[in-house]
Amino acid sequence: MLAQRKFEDERLERVKNKISTEWFIAIYYLCFISVIVKLFYFDMNYQQCITEFIFILLTPLYFNIRPRQLGIAFPDDRRLNKRIMYSLLLMSTILLILAGWVGGIESVINWVATLLIYGFIAVALGGIIIPAEKERKKKLEEQWSDD
Repeated sequence: MLAQRKFEDERLERVKNKISTEWFIAIYYLCFISVIVKLFYFDMNYQQCITEFIFILLTPLYFNIRPRQLGIAFPDDRRLNKRIMYSLLLMSTILLILAGWVGGIESVINWVATLLIYGFIAVALGGIIIPAEKERKKKLEEQWSDD
């Protein structure tokens, strides 16, 4: 009886975690849409969207730091990585199309430059973080296998 109750509690906990994750992803995309609407529809400047930019840019950093603090390593999920890449490509494409529609070719060139700079920084950080994470994961696996 106790084992069945624990199993139900774990299942409920997984469902709660899944719902929380989906809610966060929805908020993340709504934040991106908010930036697009503010920049292109309401013709606001970057300073008026700073909160959304901070949220969009610092969220991936948080998801790299927090597992380190907790001492866990996630398994490599190539399917998830592909979904993230497609998602980023889609958001970048939408941003460029809207920039071209609203501001013309000069706006597209500015956004392409911005995206290239951000992409370069992301690739450079990824080149540092990914090997370090693989090494950390290996050490954690060795630590846990000794116990």
